[in-house]
Amino acid sequence: GWDENEHVRAYSTAAMPAFVGALGAALGDDALAFLRQASVLDFGCGSGLLTEKLQPVCARLVALDAAPKMVEHVSRKVTERGWDNVQTLALVVDAESVKNAPMLSPRTFDVVFASSVCTFVPDLPATLGALLSAMKPGAFFLHLDWPGESPHYADG
Repeated sequence: GWDENEHVRAYSTAAMPAFVGALGAALGDDALAFLRQASVLDFGCGSGLLTEKLQPVCARLVALDAAPKMVEHVSRKVTERGWDNVQTLALVVDAESVKNAPMLSPRTFDVVFASSVCTFVPDLPATLGALLSAMKPGAFFLHLDWPGESPHYADG
């Protein structure tokens, strides 16, 4: 399965320090302290490998994906592992769906983390606009993706 793919696991392991490093560039040494109090959206959570890494350091985490089967997989992890600070949501993000999703109410998130997802979003400007409405003023949007020179980029 996807969770067992060694390249995906390596990417998720490398993505977490990159995520914290990007926050650290803006916040200095306070990045982890910030996350411990932050509400974070894992946009395009997939099978939840990054959710696993974010969960212990975030006050609140919403794992969102457009694929219901992926969200079911993450929901099982949440239940089995007792992650009280994680909620899951299957949703195609657009202006209307965000209005109807209480977990994405306006000005909710301190950080939106998008890992290897923006390439697959059909209408990226509209989606980003919808996500912006769920972000607090001054919130961070962090996008990470496979490096272009990676041999797994084309098929990953």
